[in-house]
Amino acid sequence: MNVLITGASRGVGRGIALAFADIGARLLLTGRTLDGPLSLRESAKLVAQRGATAIPLQCDHQDRAAISALSDSVAKSFPEGLDVLVNNVWQGNDLPDSEKPFWEQDSNEIWQKLIDGGVRAHYETTCQCIPHLKRGALVVAIGFWDNEKYAHSLVYDLALNAINRFALGLSHELRNREHVS
Repeated sequence: MNVLITGASRGVGRGIALAFADIGARLLLTGRTLDGPLSLRESAKLVAQRGATAIPLQCDHQDRAAISALSDSVAKSFPEGLDVLVNNVWQGNDLPDSEKPFWEQDSNEIWQKLIDGGVRAHYETTCQCIPHLKRGALVVAIGFWDNEKYAHSLVYDLALNAINRFALGLSHELRNREHVS
């Protein structure tokens, strides 16, 4: 099984990588941090300790050129195609001024981290990976659902819900391509 996991250097992404390692999947792991603690190389090492293989690939998912290069890496690493794409990339942690009302926050920085670093990154990565998906492949969008509760900040809540809507729309768009979302 060939799996691409974005945002795999730490947290949920790393956990997903380790779960796929336990079933022997071949992994391509992306994130911004290649070396050091909470890095892609550290995640790849943990995957190897479980007997699976992982290729760490540094990729800033806010950079369109980097995402295009990722598409080439997917084709090279998995010429037979991808079985699973896990969109986990997210830059919404440690936001500055997150306790301030939204109108007092740095709107450019907040928007860039949450919308560009989350929603757009999911979209762009998926667009680049669609041609590499095998028939019946699974596309996963890691989002957030809290039964219609507000997620503590206007743009934060907007971004999380946009990812959920992205997953819904993706399931409709890919239905006829025999991919699953």
